[in-house]
Amino acid sequence: MPSEHCLAILNEPYSPELCADLRKKRALVMCLAWDKMNTEHKTFKDAVKEAWGEVKGNCGVINSGMKTLEVLKEYKPMRLG
Repeated sequence: MPSEHCLAILNEPYSPELCADLRKKRALVMCLAWDKMNTEHKTFKDAVKEAWGEVKGNCGVINSGMKTLEVLKEYKPMRLG
């Protein structure tokens, strides 16, 4: 069973703020890895590697979505003629 600290971290949804904060990402990775070691019986090395993959993938989606929104906000159509 994860600690109260890890439960709080694991229940926090992915957000641009979480993805921009290395300390929060690292804490999430360690809690995910701990959970994988306990539930899936992974080695520490494999659990951390998989957890980083999950966090990077989910943050990549969030970050690419934010960039798309920023580009759309700045988009100004050209006037022809």
